[in-house]
Order: sequence, then structure tokens, then C-alpha cells
Amino acid sequence: ASGIDSRPDIVAHSFGALLFAKLLDSPSGAKLRFGRVILTGSIVRPDYDWGVHVAEGRIEAILNHAGRRDFVVDAAEYFIPGSGPSGRIGFMHSAACNVFEPNFEHGSAFLPGTVKSLLAPGGLWDLFLKLPSPGLRDGVAATDGPARWKPANGFLPAVSRGMAIAAPFVLGALMLAGILYPWFRS
Repeated sequence: ASGIDSRPDIVAHSFGALLFAKLLDSPSGAKLRFGRVILTGSIVRPDYDWGVHVAEGRIEAILNHAGRRDFVVDAAEYFIPGSGPSGRIGFMHSAACNVFEPNFEHGSAFLPGTVKSLLAPGGLWDLFLKLPSPGLRDGVAATDGPARWKPANGFLPAVSRGMAIAAPFVLGALMLAGILYPWFRS
């Protein structure tokens, strides 16, 4: 509708990465086409099949810029159904280019100096966005993700989600009863 013929490239972080994967899987997103996709701090499950979308021509290529110190993503599957720690351990499917940063934490890619160097000529994101598809994995020094990954036991995520839902109600009741009120007054 806008008259732009080229496919948009996407950069998604954390929950945005999960929302992007859900969009690709939804019937309403079936006709959407994207160029290159960069994920960082991703909470998409490591066993997500990006190859289906690449084979169908829905996305051109995917870069998972993972942080080895991004422990926030490990907690995601305990609180958000259908999520996982791909932002730290990578994707299992070979369609995803996994690049691991040993010192990256959850938002490290978006620190002003870091994002500037990633997008500078010859920076990782610059190379990923500009290199031709053949040889792209080698050009960005992509490595494989985990050979296997197993989601957390179904009982533990259910308990943590239940606690997260109940916590505001319990705190509210304690405040109404006057038990927590003195702590919040000061």
C-alpha cells in the first residue's frame, strides 16, 4: 500500500522476538514477507523451526545474536508459555545464524556504543544485512546452537506462573489489611 517494494528488515529483542515468531505462525501473518531478521535477547524456544519460513520465502535470513550471560532469557519459559532461552543458548535449526557474545547480558546489544559498532561498516549487523545470501553464515561467523534442548518440566512453569499471577493479589490484600502499609509509607 505504501509503494515500497523491498521487504523490511527486522530487529527484535526479548518479548518482541517471541511476538515476531507468533506473527509468522498466525494465519493473519501468512502473507507477510520480510528480509533479514536480527534477534537479540530472544525468548523464542530454541527448537523453533525458522527453516519453514526461510523455505517458504517469508524471511530471507535470521541472525540470533545471543549473549552467554543473558540469564534473563532462562527465566522466560517459567513465566511465559511457549518461550525459551534461545537468546543465550541459540537455535537448534540450521536456518538460524547463531552468533554468541561471551559477555553480553540481556540488553547489551542496545548500549549506545555497542549498537553503533554493530551497525558500523564491517560490524556484525552491517555484514548480516548486506552480505549476499550464499556464504552469509561464514561471513558473520555463525555457529551451531544446541544439538538438543528440552523445555522445563511442566510442573515448575505452572507453579511459577501461578505465583506470578497470585503475587499482586496477595500484596494487595496485605496492604488492605494494614500489614504492609508501614513499609510503603516511608
